[in-house]
Amino acid sequence: MIDLRSDTGTLPTDEMREVMKNAVVGDDGRGTDPTVAKLEELSAEIFGKEAALFCNSGTMANIVAVLTHVKRGERIGIDPNSHIYSSETSIFMEDYFGRKAEFYRANSMGRPEMSDVRNLIERRQIQLLCFENTLGFYGGTCLTAEELADYCFEAQKHNIPVHLDGARIFNAAVHLNEKVSELTKSVDTVMYCLSKGLGAPVGSVLCGSKEFITQARKTRKALGGNMRQSGIVAAAGIIALQDADRLKDDHSHAQMLFKAIAHNPLIRINDASIQTNIIKIDISTSGMNLREFVNGLKKEGVLVKEVDGQHIRLVLHKDISTVHVGEAADSINRFLK
Repeated sequence: MIDLRSDTGTLPTDEMREVMKNAVVGDDGRGTDPTVAKLEELSAEIFGKEAALFCNSGTMANIVAVLTHVKRGERIGIDPNSHIYSSETSIFMEDYFGRKAEFYRANSMGRPEMSDVRNLIERRQIQLLCFENTLGFYGGTCLTAEELADYCFEAQKHNIPVHLDGARIFNAAVHLNEKVSELTKSVDTVMYCLSKGLGAPVGSVLCGSKEFITQARKTRKALGGNMRQSGIVAAAGIIALQDADRLKDDHSHAQMLFKAIAHNPLIRINDASIQTNIIKIDISTSGMNLREFVNGLKKEGVLVKEVDGQHIRLVLHKDISTVHVGEAADSINRFLK
């Protein structure tokens, strides 16, 4: 099977396994794991922030960020299609964390409508503003540093903090040929994933000011997120950060696969959205429902993920080679024929 459902299923490299085996560890819950400390210091340096906090997942890191920024009952400006709203739903559930969502619209490429964002800010409807980069629901499209700075400028005029879900921020940096610190310099806090395109087995990191991360560490503990000898997995994260440039291979493979299947009249793909490692496909012209389409591709040896009622996605990652791309294209075209 060629698994194109997500980039979360990547396997650690031999180098990662070796450093994990030999990692110097301590009790991170007590702040004594030197390998975790090294990863946090490296992350803060790369992102141009004062401090960082290692978390076991992107969901944990985003929840820690939001709960540290705002109190129960306070409101968050957010895209309803964002991962924070659609997948980290406990944030907005009254029985759990009880934060409120105020939505802004986004265009077909995922760019937030400035008029909506400004309206939420100026009417004092929100206490936190959240963005995402890359924009997963929209096919891995990217926000530029300038675009993010414009939104943040409006928020900062009213002392509203901005949190960025940067799960795939390194993909955006590679596509835009920018340093991640440039892409995130205008936001107050940012989370990034080690276990997606970067290929580490576990973990995400939250970056921000020293004061914020001190409070976030308490939030993580309250959520049961303190880990012990977590330097074992943090060691793989350090290796992953050293090889971030390889993401351009995933982007190249996405372009190859897109070009090999885009001609088919039974599907529609917005070629402008193929910026990073995700291909979003509209199957509404195929005459099949989503389940028929996904199961049909599975019989051809390709696993894909449903996005909504009429879209699937293909995600390229480090364990998908050029040969796999060719085989996947052949299988998809054979199925659609």
